[in-house]
Amino acid sequence: MAIRPLPLLRRLAADRRAVSGVEFALFLPILLLILAATVDLGYAFTVSRKLTQIMTTVSDLTSNQSEWTETEILHILKATSYIVQPYDAGTLVIALTVVDAPVAGQPKVAWGKTFKGATPTALVAGPAPGTVSEVSVPAAVRNDTSQIIVGRVTYTLSTPFSSLWSPLTGSGDGYRFDRFAFAHPRVSDKIALK
Repeated sequence: MAIRPLPLLRRLAADRRAVSGVEFALFLPILLLILAATVDLGYAFTVSRKLTQIMTTVSDLTSNQSEWTETEILHILKATSYIVQPYDAGTLVIALTVVDAPVAGQPKVAWGKTFKGATPTALVAGPAPGTVSEVSVPAAVRNDTSQIIVGRVTYTLSTPFSSLWSPLTGSGDGYRFDRFAFAHPRVSDKIALK
């Protein structure tokens, strides 16, 4: 008995029993990509929230005293670095800078210290006193009588899918965050580092 290809193709084209399975197989990769993007961006939003909490906590705590020692600053920065957990703190950098920011003129650094998550046992020297602040201090925050506390946090989050999204985010090694907060001293106009 010879097989006739034309009737067999007609019968196969008319058979609709597996259409939903084929459609599901076509859409499954797209659905998995959407799921992966949702999970990945969820990680990024969580880290962004944690970094905002770190920088506001550092600025707020520093504003509550008129004098600090390097050891006290180290303890503050180290304690706030734990907020980023359960994410890796290896790329976390917390910079605390106190600046003189007159209404007219460049904001100048009074003192600054930096904490790096990769070396959590010591402070790194911040910007040199008298240099222009790296962070632009808004005019609404500046004043001629008191210093401004600048808390800055930088972090790179690497996820399993961050390299996949790199053409969209512009970085091949993960999501890069750079956050900063400003505060005025609460106890006195100046904050000294002993």
